[in-house]
Amino acid sequence: MEQKRKEISDVKKQIFDLQAKGKNLSKQDIMSFADLESGRTLWAKNFELLGKMTPDDMALTGLKFNKRNKKLYIEGISVVYKDEEEYEVVHNYINRMKRNSLFSKKFPKIKFRQGSLKKVRGQEIVHFEVEAALKPSPKKKRNKKS
Repeated sequence: MEQKRKEISDVKKQIFDLQAKGKNLSKQDIMSFADLESGRTLWAKNFELLGKMTPDDMALTGLKFNKRNKKLYIEGISVVYKDEEEYEVVHNYINRMKRNSLFSKKFPKIKFRQGSLKKVRGQEIVHFEVEAALKPSPKKKRNKKS
């Protein structure tokens, strides 16, 4: 019983010490942090998702983000097999991105931008660019102070 009292006393002391060291955050501080957090894009997670969605016979050759229009441009190349339509592999890739709920939540508008066909060592290769529009951040409400 004495051991438990000592443990409780130690925990209370630790709580008191932490409260003494702690900084009191105002509601405005917490709301500012929440606004910052909600508008943040975790690029590493999105790039990891892109990698997982990319077929083995496709390679991404470029990723560019335009800050002005908030669009991610994804460039790549892929083999076109004899039994496939020219851009079928690209459209399948776009559909895979759209069906991925984690990716499409951040990039709700994904579309084919441009492409070209080349023959390399007798094999058809498609070079393509896909445009993925970043979901707009929620509008921040400003409290008016009088």
